[in-house]
Amino acid sequence: MAGDSDITLQTMIGPYGGWFHLTDPDRATIGRAVDCDVCLLHETVARQHATMMRHGANWFIVDHGGTSGTFVNGVRLEPTTPTPIANADLLRIGPWTFRVLVGAPPTMTATVDEPLSSEPMQGGHVPRATFRLRLLSECLGKLGSASGEEEMAEIALETAIEGSGYRRGLMLRPLESPDPSQQDVTVVAAVRTGPLTERERRLGRAILQAAWDSAKSGRARAVSPASVGLPSDSQAGAETLLCAPVVLGNTLVSFLFLDARGAEQQVLPDAADFAEAVACAYGLALANVRRHELDRRQQALAAELHAAREAQQFILPPARGELGFVRYAMQMTPGLFVAGDLFDVVPLNDGRVAFFIGDVAGHGAGSGMVMATTQSHLHAELRDGRGAAAAVGAVNEYLASRTLGGRFVSLWVGIFSPDGSVEYVDAGHGHWLRLPENTPAEEADIPLGIDPGRTFSARQIKLSPGSRIVAFSDGLIEQRRSSGVAGSNEFGLERFRDAIAGSATCDEDVRRAFAAVTSFAGTPTLADDATAASIEYLGRA
Repeated sequence: MAGDSDITLQTMIGPYGGWFHLTDPDRATIGRAVDCDVCLLHETVARQHATMMRHGANWFIVDHGGTSGTFVNGVRLEPTTPTPIANADLLRIGPWTFRVLVGAPPTMTATVDEPLSSEPMQGGHVPRATFRLRLLSECLGKLGSASGEEEMAEIALETAIEGSGYRRGLMLRPLESPDPSQQDVTVVAAVRTGPLTERERRLGRAILQAAWDSAKSGRARAVSPASVGLPSDSQAGAETLLCAPVVLGNTLVSFLFLDARGAEQQVLPDAADFAEAVACAYGLALANVRRHELDRRQQALAAELHAAREAQQFILPPARGELGFVRYAMQMTPGLFVAGDLFDVVPLNDGRVAFFIGDVAGHGAGSGMVMATTQSHLHAELRDGRGAAAAVGAVNEYLASRTLGGRFVSLWVGIFSPDGSVEYVDAGHGHWLRLPENTPAEEADIPLGIDPGRTFSARQIKLSPGSRIVAFSDGLIEQRRSSGVAGSNEFGLERFRDAIAGSATCDEDVRRAFAAVTSFAGTPTLADDATAASIEYLGRA
């Protein structure tokens, strides 16, 4: 039952309007969300923009901190602070200005606001504003359950046609062109019209060129063929045209294009405002669909990365260890993308110890699977007593005979003997140093997985007690700086060598390397997997 303290919002200015009588006796919400008591479909209105509440006989409004703000009589409200609101106050939210009416709601009859629908109500027809609000509410519900962009565009066009007086419509998407004069369009959806004719295509291009600047402001525009340099269609008679832009953020994505011809024209004076509101509703729904699609892609990527990282962690040896005459330290830091780094320590039956480090080209679960296959196969070949060259050759033949999707594997394998000799193969890796001399690697062979018949040759070096081999993946030296940080783009080999110069232990080598690269990057999260391992020869066991 209406009382002396009931409140009604009368639309004075806005894309659509009418009377909003707040039926909850104590509280009402205003915002872009469909379930708000006053639903205002515009990108400048927050989903939950403001709340009106009654305390005793007085009404208050609370702004919820949206970027566009809430204004009463021209004064912007402080967020989260209740502000008294009284009869005849002017309330502005987004592009709407309402007059606040406190007391029994006014009689809402269809005088100037003539009916668009023949649906009867007690005492008359549905007023235009009420009918349009119903259309928009139904449009939002349908957009939320649509199966794709074409169906969403058709729903928006049907709503715009029904509430504006136009008779047919197209949703047109601009096509990118380096020459603005050659701007073209493609049809997303068409309602109550046939295929796009060459004249309509020319008209669409002309309207896009003429309306581009004003369209970026989000405003609809009524045009005639003559205004864009095209003659009227003599068979169709006079034409009335309307172009309403669909904007996502600051990006113009499509145009809602309406048309009425000859004797069928019954276009309402405020059709542009209604078409603009429909275009806004369509844009919001389209943004929601694209956000969900992005979320789906991100979830799929996260699942893929998780699976690849699980494969890495499952087969990695301990990060530190000592095996008789050798000691090692290793760190593998996952990046934004799994790059397929591999590292292993293999004690051999003859008392020697094999180490290897490598990197699979590419990212994601596919590279992770190639990494796991390479590591397990090479581990088995070395355990069977094969030398470094024979083991690498067997793994290469296995990989090259299979479809790797363009991937290949760079690898460094070294077999350490108690007397300090190291038999090694560098298959396209090249990222290792000898300390304390800080001597860079020699020229490497080709990576694995390219030539199945490739014969690899082993080389020999001799270490003295305390000497170390430091091997690393390209994720370290190819790490780039974060945006906004001045200087060279990549960490590079020289910075890596400088970082570990003067280091005395395996642990210190690894710690210094990662401290330097994360400081250089300006972030603890690196772009790719990064691995560094330091192996020290201690002397005879």
